[in-house]
Amino acid sequence: MSPGIVIRFFTACSLSFSFSNYGDGTYLRKAYEDNANVVEATIRPCLVELSEDPDVDVRYFAGQALQACDQVMVSG
Repeated sequence: MSPGIVIRFFTACSLSFSFSNYGDGTYLRKAYEDNANVVEATIRPCLVELSEDPDVDVRYFAGQALQACDQVMVSG
């Protein structure tokens, strides 16, 4: 396993966890409101790129994070 895959995997997992494990989402919505430009300009494009990764696990976790991110962006 290459170091690049490990880094991409843990990045996707971390972002997935960050966007999907905050109870009712109140904390995450507040964080998004305070940092919307960072999420839209940096984090979301990274998730889109990771969702097209050759590794199935990276794609899965990036997709999970992307869905949660999009939910927060819509409800934010």
